[in-house]
Amino acid sequence: MNVIDFTDSRKRTERAVSTTKVPLLEKVLTITLRTDAPTFLGICSDGLRSNTSIVGGEFYGQQFQGVVLPGGSDFFIENSGEVAHLDARFTLRTDLGELINVTNKGVLILDEIGQQQIQDGVWPVTAGHYECSCTPRFQVAIGPNDWLERSAFIGKVEYIYANETLLSVYRIKP
Repeated sequence: MNVIDFTDSRKRTERAVSTTKVPLLEKVLTITLRTDAPTFLGICSDGLRSNTSIVGGEFYGQQFQGVVLPGGSDFFIENSGEVAHLDARFTLRTDLGELINVTNKGVLILDEIGQQQIQDGVWPVTAGHYECSCTPRFQVAIGPNDWLERSAFIGKVEYIYANETLLSVYRIKP
């Protein structure tokens, strides 16, 4: 068994320099989520919380397409005037009948105009006054889509209408 010698004080310049390349992104999926109006829980210990039911939608990608099944939810928390977090869970069904469970966590950042629009009850916030990024994760049966469990993803969220959200999903290429 090898033991690491933490007392070895090699200089930083003697350490190997990482030559890792910047990861490339490949767009693999576009998801349109349709939702009901949010139900507000109110102000909680960690911020203003609301729940939104996902009632359907559709998706397409290079390898499959299909529908978003009704029954999912987006749990939203406004932590401050400019930062909010989302936690959505929903299921996709491909045209071949395969199910894909999605867990999607993200962060929404609002500029001053976006914050004012929210305070004025405007939704969705005008494009350009928010940034929303996310990290979707997938659960699938062993088979042709199990690459979804062996990859890392990031996404961009766009709020199209009051009840429609567009999620663009990118795989971080190995």
